[in-house]
Amino acid sequence: MLRLVHLSDIHFGQEKDGGWEPHDDVRRELLIDLKRVRDTNLVSGPADQIIVTGDIAQAGKETEYKVAASWLDQALCISGAPKRAVKAVPGNHDVDLSTLGHDELTLQAMLRTADIDLVEAHIASLAGKAESPIITKLNDYRSFAYAYGTDFDSYSYPVTVSYHDFGAWKLRFFGLCTPILSDRKDKEGNLFLSGSQYRIPREEGSIDIVFMHHPPNWLRDQTKIEEYLNSRARVLMTGHEHSPVIKPITYETGFQQLRLAAGATNPPETGEGFEYSYSWLEFEIVQDAGCDFLAVTCYPRIWSKADTRFIADKVRGEGSENITHRLGCGLTRTTVSGNSPAQGDVQNVAVESPDTASAEILALSDSDEVASEMTQPNAFEELRLLFWQRLSQTERVDIFIGLGLLTEAARGRLPSAIERKAFEDASATGMLGQLWDKTMAALPADDRRDNPFGADV
Repeated sequence: MLRLVHLSDIHFGQEKDGGWEPHDDVRRELLIDLKRVRDTNLVSGPADQIIVTGDIAQAGKETEYKVAASWLDQALCISGAPKRAVKAVPGNHDVDLSTLGHDELTLQAMLRTADIDLVEAHIASLAGKAESPIITKLNDYRSFAYAYGTDFDSYSYPVTVSYHDFGAWKLRFFGLCTPILSDRKDKEGNLFLSGSQYRIPREEGSIDIVFMHHPPNWLRDQTKIEEYLNSRARVLMTGHEHSPVIKPITYETGFQQLRLAAGATNPPETGEGFEYSYSWLEFEIVQDAGCDFLAVTCYPRIWSKADTRFIADKVRGEGSENITHRLGCGLTRTTVSGNSPAQGDVQNVAVESPDTASAEILALSDSDEVASEMTQPNAFEELRLLFWQRLSQTERVDIFIGLGLLTEAARGRLPSAIERKAFEDASATGMLGQLWDKTMAALPADDRRDNPFGADV
């Protein structure tokens, strides 16, 4: 079984100075509810991961992500999920609009109405231009996501992929990036999703789960996008519209799909018609009459105004605290090879675009050498989390410059791709031990730990 906590639209940074705001209180209550769900055995075990379908921040700023990361760490601990076990995709509020000047806004306005093929080509041409504001507007989100290993590799294929192995079947999670052209002119039907994202390649023995911030009705070329998603994604998870949804669909072809929207954990709106909500989800493979099914059990949680806390959403649970939908798997099963992860493992994997690798990917992969330090994945992941989560960009750049991984010219607004390359260069050149020591020196004394990479050389 795979157990997830599904959050969306948390909007860290929407709090206002001065008067009382409900947002922090709601987030505290959600943490209490995570514990309540476990303590009352509503679910039979701890969460495996937290999945966030966008709008983690309010304005896409580094300071907002620092607060979000601290809160998510608490949510991981209380839900029982492993440290770093976060999947995420960006939403429109994860875009830093302050990076977009008149020229970029004019270009985005043109691309919103241009021929789809032209838009595809132009976005691909930007993939190797790390300094373009259309690229850097997601810088702070990408630094947040990279800390958890859930960032995408390239703007030519801005997809994060992970999988969970059930033995004969595996779940493939595809996180798509819908706010590539987001700005203040967003409206239903004018956002862009590249074909490389939604044309998910079929794979025998895989059950595909797609999660993205905007539902398809917000995207240009919706009909073509849905042709692919509604024939390949068994589960489609979204955010943005701030309304929780549990909707099973059987299409004319017989393909079965479950659409899930967590609603908004913490929407900016506090008036009538807006509810705080989130969900627990359980996935497992079950058999019936010799056929395999993906069983998805949803535990929807909703804010009670009378109790001022989260309770079971029995409207969407159809009278119960949970509801289960079974989806036919459809494909033949495959035998798991000896090199596959053990059953129950959750794996994050980098998947290259079906198209030609972009200049940005090449820039991040100067060496094919696998550093010996990479044989310590837990230590590497711990350093990645601490370095990006606890340090500001200014502190990170200072360390990179001090270690000779960047030059003084890097000071200022640095594209996330260049920071990532410097970090990966540290790994490829055997400098993770030095990077660890520099990171520890920047942390409070009580948070410092022994160097797992050995003494500096």
